[in-house]
Amino acid sequence: MKAVKKMLSQYSRILLLLLIVAVLAMLKPEAFWNWGNITTVIFQQAPFTMLMSFGMTLAIITKGIDKSMGSILVLSNVIAATIVKNNQIFLGITTALLIGIICGVCNGLLITKAGIPPL
Repeated sequence: MKAVKKMLSQYSRILLLLLIVAVLAMLKPEAFWNWGNITTVIFQQAPFTMLMSFGMTLAIITKGIDKSMGSILVLSNVIAATIVKNNQIFLGITTALLIGIICGVCNGLLITKAGIPPL
């Protein structure tokens, strides 16, 4: 019994993820298990999450949690999308990177020089 409890607590997140995938696949199988959806998740959505989790891991290692990362991502994406909509792709990408860098430097300076906690 203790072994089952330990195994459930150890693998509960994976089991929950598998349950969510199974439910979504049953609700809309024609949209969920097609090649377009799978490639969209793997090649378009997952890289953003991986980059953000890498940055958050570095913040957590230094004993801080930066909640502004998601907001900065959304801000830079919205401004970049507005610029790219006018067929200025290079300018949109450059602007998004600059916004991210400027906000990150400002956050870093506020944390290190002003002594504001990195929450």
